[in-house]
Amino acid sequence: MLRRAPFLFATNIPRSAWDPAHFNTNWSDSYSGDIAARRHWPAKKWSIGLEPRTPRDWLQFSYRNLAYAYNGALRACQSFPEMLVYYKEMKQRGVKVDVDTMNVLLTRAARYERIQVDDVFLLFDELTALGARPDIAAVETLHTVLDHSAAMPYEWREARRRQLVELYNCLAMEEIERLAPHRVDRLLKEQIKRYRDNLRALKASLSPTVYRRYLHTMHSASLLLEEVHNFLWELVESDHPAMEVPALQLRVPFVGSVMRRPDADANAQLVKFTDFEDADVCSVFLAAAERAVDVDLHDVRPVSERRIFLSLLTMLSYSGVLYTSDLMAHLMEMVKYSTHGAARDSDAQRVLRYAIRGSSAAQDEVYRSLWHKVETVADSRVVGRYIGAREPWSPTRVCFDERGIFRSYPPLVQAAAKKSSTGDANTTSGTTGGGRRGAAARAAAQCRGSVAARRKGRDGGRRVGGRRCGGRPVGGVEDGGVGRPATAKGGPGT
Repeated sequence: MLRRAPFLFATNIPRSAWDPAHFNTNWSDSYSGDIAARRHWPAKKWSIGLEPRTPRDWLQFSYRNLAYAYNGALRACQSFPEMLVYYKEMKQRGVKVDVDTMNVLLTRAARYERIQVDDVFLLFDELTALGARPDIAAVETLHTVLDHSAAMPYEWREARRRQLVELYNCLAMEEIERLAPHRVDRLLKEQIKRYRDNLRALKASLSPTVYRRYLHTMHSASLLLEEVHNFLWELVESDHPAMEVPALQLRVPFVGSVMRRPDADANAQLVKFTDFEDADVCSVFLAAAERAVDVDLHDVRPVSERRIFLSLLTMLSYSGVLYTSDLMAHLMEMVKYSTHGAARDSDAQRVLRYAIRGSSAAQDEVYRSLWHKVETVADSRVVGRYIGAREPWSPTRVCFDERGIFRSYPPLVQAAAKKSSTGDANTTSGTTGGGRRGAAARAAAQCRGSVAARRKGRDGGRRVGGRRCGGRPVGGVEDGGVGRPATAKGGPGT
């Protein structure tokens, strides 16, 4: 009978009565008490929202909506102590603080007269531990608090300074990742300048990792070279003497003396590659060189690839750092595939000289010897690409002198012996050599021989007037090559 009359069951009960997915505010919930019992003391537990108890409450409950309500209530507070009431509830309920609320909370905490300086930083640490993501405004607020904390111990100030340096570097990396797909080089440049100025006040700089990522987002050659230049200036102190003279501000700073390196008398067996800070500087130059090769750089005034190469090479050589094999190999590859064929040979020789020496500084023989223990600068990649870059039929030889300085020498030409009609011509043309002296002597001997032959053909007993041959006045050469001056009366032949 039950199979024949299924419609008798639950026909008049509305779906909203038994399905929690349908919210009927008129339908009373038998699982919970009166709603007013949860809105007022003593049953009220939270100041914002209600505690979900029933399935319907849980379906209507959302942490996102709760976060909207709490963050709005926090920003609407008039004083810092009343903000703490909502903030404690947010911590207990697991609601996250958004970035705007964190800025309001930090600025009001920094201006509160009864708060300790350390508590502002502890509040920031707690906010980030609970999931808040800080921006540059929050970090600049902490920076201002640190500037006004001269009464704190040095160890505390140094720890907080290092924390701010790390925060600035992380925020700069996030900003680069955010703006990189949009090709806004000028905007990103101003943002990086803001981070750079803030870090300079902390006596720090952006890390080479940030610069490597930053240079790989460039679309302008002039901006690329400018940022490499800024990176080098960040390595020296802000009170560098060249910064005070406007004429010297465009020069490349010598950073080889401020690099972190092992001691000069360190054991060569214990020296590691990571002991040299020069590797980080070379990695930034390598990132700039890779970017110049990877993309087509667009400028209002186009910059040729040779100018980019020479600018990077000049900044690298003036900086005085120790070179890495990766950088030298990439520079040699730029030379190998350069479209400027006339200068490819000399550029390859220049890069090879840099690679074999290991650095461009004058007084760093000790550090260079330690560096060659951990890094082979002129490795097989450099030499192989150098061979590929050289003109195979070029007669120029590259060798080095007794001091180990590499130079290019002109080709050596073997002159063949040539017989002449006179003894002077025989002795002169019998010598072999490739210099200018031998060539001038051969030319003078040939000229004297031709003058003697002409004089014999004219008349045997007459003198030959003075002629200028090869830049020297040459007289008759019949009597043993001794010329006689011409007479002023009759002119030649009289």
